[in-house]
Amino acid sequence: MPRTNSSLEYSRMIGAVLRARRIEVGLTQTQLGERLEVSQSYVNRMEAGTINMTVGQLGRVCENLGATLRVRLDVPEHDPLLERMLAR
Repeated sequence: MPRTNSSLEYSRMIGAVLRARRIEVGLTQTQLGERLEVSQSYVNRMEAGTINMTVGQLGRVCENLGATLRVRLDVPEHDPLLERMLAR
């Protein structure tokens, strides 16, 4: 799927949260990179939101930061698309 402006904004928000958590637990970018088996520059790009991580990658980062990944999708009641999908 092509990267959109909104996906870039979500990546930046997630990156900012990951950076804050990394600092909170007292890790450098290099130390987190070693835990993840990636370079410090990759961690930097992840925190800047320039990498579009998969859910699995994000989960692994969270595990290494002592955090829990929780996903919440709010769907409005009587959403036509959801009703069509459930009717299948």
